Amino acid sequence: MEQHPLVVGVDGSHDSLQAVDWALDEAVRRGGGLRIVHASSWEWYEGHEPSMGISGDSVQAYAERTVAQAVEYASRRTVATKVTDVEVTGQVLPEDPAAALIRESHRASAVVVGTRGRGGLAGLLLGSVS
Repeated sequence: MEQHPLVVGVDGSHDSLQAVDWALDEAVRRGGGLRIVHASSWEWYEGHEPSMGISGDSVQAYAERTVAQAVEYASRRTVATKVTDVEVTGQVLPEDPAAALIRESHRASAVVVGTRGRGGLAGLLLGSVS
């Protein structure tokens, strides 16, 4: 029987990296993979570009950078702790974060999210699903 990966949602905050830490430790215990995801609906931002200076391209670039950094972080931890049996993958999902995590849960052994990592303007613009 195929082991489904643990899915962890990240938003670029320190708290989401703590969620990656926990999820990686759990993936090691369970003997499965770790799938790191970041979801965002770029379309929401397109209507706000002129007045707020936010473009869908910059939001997508941020999302891709967020996932790449989290995957690199988890991969460095696997090397440092000599873990060789956990495959770490990442993906940006261009959809509503809550809907994305629900969809991901259908093919995951568990879904992990951190506490709210954003406040102020970043929290308003980027939101949170925890």
